[in-house]
Amino acid sequence: MNTVFSTSVPKGLLGEHECEATIITCIDFRFRDATLNDFIRGHLGLRTNDPLTVPGGIKGLVENDSVVAPYMRWALGVSARLHKPRELVIVHHSTCGAYSIADAKQEFARHAQDLQTARTMLAEQFTSFQKIRTFIANGDTEKSKIDYEEIT
Repeated sequence: MNTVFSTSVPKGLLGEHECEATIITCIDFRFRDATLNDFIRGHLGLRTNDPLTVPGGIKGLVENDSVVAPYMRWALGVSARLHKPRELVIVHHSTCGAYSIADAKQEFARHAQDLQTARTMLAEQFTSFQKIRTFIANGDTEKSKIDYEEIT
């Protein structure tokens, strides 16, 4: 074997088989790393998680897209079955290309509606999640920061 890179992980992690949460977020590079590292691991404290990154987050699931919806149900099922997460966290973000809604208020309303629909739908389909939380990440280009707002 020709090792090209090696890294360390926290002691005991490789022996674990259960995680704290499954995360659904958009693939958008502008938000993805800050969402997974700073917000999910840092602020929410969910250090062990299965990230599921899909363009538009849960948009394709809510719209029952013929490709995206079956994939997401399959991936969520694998995570639930193999890693037994107690929590599902869904994070959408402003200026999402999958939504392409120019008006910020209209975009926020559509994200909030889709997140609420997804929460209800997924709670019925995946009863193993003890908690489902939904958020919208709002990027501020002027201040180079992202604010996260919980949608209940």
